[in-house]
Amino acid sequence: MIEPDPGGDDMTSPMTSPMTSGVPRLIPYPRRIRIDQGGWTLSINTRGRFNLAGAEPEGDRCALDQLRRTIRERAGSSAPGSPGLGPSPPTPLRFKPSATRGDRDESYRLTIGERGITIQAATSGARYYAIQTLRQLIMHYGLRLPRLEIDDAPDFARRGFMHDVSRGKVPRLKTLFQLVEWLGFLKYNQLQLYVEHTFAFKNHPLLGRGHSPLTARDLRALDAHCRRHHVELVPNLQSFGHAQGILKHRRYRDLAESDHLGGWTLSPTQPGTYRLLEEMYEEFLPNFTNSSDFNVGCDETWDLGRGKSSALAAKIGLGRVYLGHILKVRKLAGRFGRRMMIWGDILANHPELLPELPRDVILLNWGYEAHGEERRYGRRLRPARDSGLEHWVCPGTSAWNSLFFRMTNARANLRQFAKAGRQSGATGYLVTDWGDNGHYNFLSYSLWPLAYGADCAWRVQPDPVAEADFDSRMALLLLGDRAGEWIEPMRILGDLYLAFGVRIPNNSAERWLLTGKPDPEVRSWGVSPQLAQYNRITRPGLKTALKLAERAEALLERLSPPDRDLQTIRDEWLLGARLAGHACRAALWRARTIRSARKLRAEIERLASDFEAAWLLRNRKSDLDDNLLELRRVALAYSTRDRKPVKF
Repeated sequence: MIEPDPGGDDMTSPMTSPMTSGVPRLIPYPRRIRIDQGGWTLSINTRGRFNLAGAEPEGDRCALDQLRRTIRERAGSSAPGSPGLGPSPPTPLRFKPSATRGDRDESYRLTIGERGITIQAATSGARYYAIQTLRQLIMHYGLRLPRLEIDDAPDFARRGFMHDVSRGKVPRLKTLFQLVEWLGFLKYNQLQLYVEHTFAFKNHPLLGRGHSPLTARDLRALDAHCRRHHVELVPNLQSFGHAQGILKHRRYRDLAESDHLGGWTLSPTQPGTYRLLEEMYEEFLPNFTNSSDFNVGCDETWDLGRGKSSALAAKIGLGRVYLGHILKVRKLAGRFGRRMMIWGDILANHPELLPELPRDVILLNWGYEAHGEERRYGRRLRPARDSGLEHWVCPGTSAWNSLFFRMTNARANLRQFAKAGRQSGATGYLVTDWGDNGHYNFLSYSLWPLAYGADCAWRVQPDPVAEADFDSRMALLLLGDRAGEWIEPMRILGDLYLAFGVRIPNNSAERWLLTGKPDPEVRSWGVSPQLAQYNRITRPGLKTALKLAERAEALLERLSPPDRDLQTIRDEWLLGARLAGHACRAALWRARTIRSARKLRAEIERLASDFEAAWLLRNRKSDLDDNLLELRRVALAYSTRDRKPVKF
């Protein structure tokens, strides 16, 4: 049996299971689990009913439908008489109330015993999570479940995922629905879509034009789907920096602080800035009915105080210019009944102003680098903690500026930021998934970090056996992988960025090598530590990375996923492996190690076509043409006349 380890912080000890692993493959892993001898074979009747003590609660219908579907899938057939279906008496399933600690109480007890299954929980959300655990047990054990008892509750009350829908890629509504279902399955309770300009504003139609923007109807449908899965859809709209999508239009150019990057920051000295924000909020915010929070962004205002606000900054100080804007935006958000969230990077440079920030503001502290940077996490959170502000920790998927994701970096970033946040009293944990420089990273590249972040947010101090088995847990629950066939290519591609022998902050070498496109944000700083790292890549590093990419490609080609969704994931990963391999071959061609430019040109043209098809399967056209233009430029570069010697 599994019982709490009396010696250590809710740890659990190993057990024997039908799987190769020593623990049930659950994500997030429960706080306490006890498994006894004996078991229960699940069944539902031919009409898909459980033997419930009373009518199905309205708020639990979605979760019970999911449970029925999982049983049918595991049974292998929906025909009467199949295992888990048909004439056998349906499984008794009982809901019992428990004492509540409030509307957000998500603790539950799941018991499988001689009389069937009992779920004890105080809220509909907690019952939903208990049913997700039950679904995962079925995926692990099949329909013959062991007798067990699970007592569970999260460490972080707010567990969110933020997906970038502005820097290239706007997902189809069906894709966003699937993301919500993944989030609910993994016990996230919040989703944010990062928006700069990709919303169809009726009063400001220029902003989304040509970018396949989300509409009010889209957001309302998504809001309703989130509610069904106990996910809070929180509005997220940049309201200071990152305003390029607005300021590039002549109509709004006067609102720019300066001409930095063609217009980057809304100037706080222009009254029109606040009229614009109010009009945007008036259209945008009513589409979110399930949350009182509002992430206004306001990070990375690089040119603030260097343009229109320079005189004001000289008079009162740059920090107070920033604070003044924040207070005005808070007042605007308050008119719409919203509590403001802001990114914490700018105020981190002005900790003396934190006591002047209203107590209802939530400070979002982000940080994405590991490889030794983890020791800085606690220091970064200290000002917010000392000032008594509610604050969250915001690690990342490590998938942006990449052709897959950076596994070693993601593992340390997600886990260690959770620990730092727990120590500092953070109330929320927000996993961020960015789309810098064209959003080459498909959503499926973030599946592993999405699942690992769920594990970290729910239970900061991991069970050591379950932690060692995480890849198997993730592969089974999200990829249906009982044989472990996905794990090796996932690990190869996840750590491919290390094979080049250099570490490039916020980036992967293969992404740069594919297009040679510099990061405009980094270039704007006047120095590029990234470029210095790229110049240290060697021929041996390129050849090692190429062999690994080709190995991952071969392994993925052997996979035969059983359904369309998994085939899509396999094809997206395969495309990432092939693009990475091509990036290495392109670099070796520039170094005169590979000679066949004609073959390389044909290969990148074929990959560009595959990229377009993969993009459009899950996403709207949005900014696809910009990426295709880059790939076509790569194809055109394969000319011996244009080949410039490099020092690889």
